[in-house]
Amino acid sequence: MVVQRPSVFYAHRAYFSIPHAHETRYLNYTVCEKVVVQPESRHRETMNCILVATLSSIAFAQSQTPSPSQTASLTQSQTATPTPVFAQPASTTAGFTVVNPAGVTFGPDQCGVPGAAMTLASGSYLTYTGSTAAVPSSNAARSLLAWIKCTPSCCAAFGHVLKFGPGAARQQTGLTILTGTYAYFSSYTNDCTTTTTVCDGTWHHVAMTYTSTSAIVYVDGVNIKSCTLLALNTPVNPGLYMGWNGAGSEFWVGSVANAR
Repeated sequence: MVVQRPSVFYAHRAYFSIPHAHETRYLNYTVCEKVVVQPESRHRETMNCILVATLSSIAFAQSQTPSPSQTASLTQSQTATPTPVFAQPASTTAGFTVVNPAGVTFGPDQCGVPGAAMTLASGSYLTYTGSTAAVPSSNAARSLLAWIKCTPSCCAAFGHVLKFGPGAARQQTGLTILTGTYAYFSSYTNDCTTTTTVCDGTWHHVAMTYTSTSAIVYVDGVNIKSCTLLALNTPVNPGLYMGWNGAGSEFWVGSVANAR
């Protein structure tokens, strides 16, 4: 008897775009589908995947859907995908200088797409070698976004998933994990901290925005904390890192995908 094995493929399809209330920007919410083709049937499973297109937009949770009026009011310019200043590549470390490359591996992301997520072991981190001229400086608006999967052993006091700017007061911007548990917006003594656990061994989408002096932290599309901070003062052409703070030993251990 011959048994035909099911085949699996993945596809990202644009679902909708809606305006973000906090900014006059627009975001793209993309549903990732895993399609399993059985010998005599076809099963389609929608995964909770959010791919955000820009550093100035925020993802919405997969349970949120636009109203008919929102959908009807969208224009072509609103649904266009802006280009992020930085976008994590899949299945490669091209564009980075890698410290301890043996500790950098690739595996499935939050949608199960093979090789799309990067996993960093202890002491491994990446420094971006591309141009950072367009990275927000001074007190300009900014956002950091990523899918992450980690455990409480990901870091000691501070673990930086994605960070740019020097480690000086109000000069850095980081998507940071506190004591292996909580996500927070870090700008060195000028932070927006939360008490929402994200390092529990499952995938979570974490997004952080800053405009003027207002910082917001989102986890899985939900606004979990809003803060009023002092104005930032990020220098031009700052260093950009994944898994490290750029100085010292504040490493992060875990898997990251679609960081922007």
